[in-house]
Amino acid sequence: MGKKTDKLTKYELLKQHPQLAPYLPHTQVLNYKSYRRLLKSYSIVVIKPTKGRRGNGVLKVSSLPEGGYEIHVGQSTTVKEGLRQSYDYLVDHVLKDKKVYIVQQYIHLQKINGSPFDVRVMVQRKKKSSKWVVTGIAVKVAAKKYFITNVASDVLSLEDAYVKLNVSTKNRLLIQHLMSQISLTTASYLRPHYPKRRRLGLDIGIDEKGNLWIIEVNTRGTILMFQYLRDHEVISRIKEYKDG
Repeated sequence: MGKKTDKLTKYELLKQHPQLAPYLPHTQVLNYKSYRRLLKSYSIVVIKPTKGRRGNGVLKVSSLPEGGYEIHVGQSTTVKEGLRQSYDYLVDHVLKDKKVYIVQQYIHLQKINGSPFDVRVMVQRKKKSSKWVVTGIAVKVAAKKYFITNVASDVLSLEDAYVKLNVSTKNRLLIQHLMSQISLTTASYLRPHYPKRRRLGLDIGIDEKGNLWIIEVNTRGTILMFQYLRDHEVISRIKEYKDG
């Protein structure tokens, strides 16, 4: 029987894999203790519901140099003076009732035109096959004033993103190879836990130092964003595996 598909369950599963664990942001169930601990460790954290799609309910909290805590929701920000005050404000006014939330180390993603981006890697297998294949890669650039890419201003091919970032050919190949390896290893490892899934969409971030991070694993990865690339070969391959 398959496991739950919430973010915390998938995180805890991946954390057990020695090759994948280093690519996971530090994550805990949200309470005041974990909120205080991770803010002290990283200065900026992301809070998100364990269940939810398209970035709904995701927010960022930053420790300000002059004191206080900035809460960033959507395109809006609010500042609260104390740690406890900021947490109580979240609980009372921002977080939805009866939902379990996680607090997570914030990853300082690289930017294109001043906006952070991450990379969606689609991995699929055919109905009677255990072999996973990377069928598509797309770069999602966050809309203005957003810190998450679920609200995207642009969807680019990896090649177009590399050009904008002025990445060397050697580094391009290394990054793409590592992304593919992380994604295929993740799919193979999770398959026994989600045996009916034949499609996973991994959101992989590249931080300012060039390190890769598994931001999220979507067990129902959408193919919609790949249509923005207008790459008929990629779309055909994704559909072939979807129907095959």
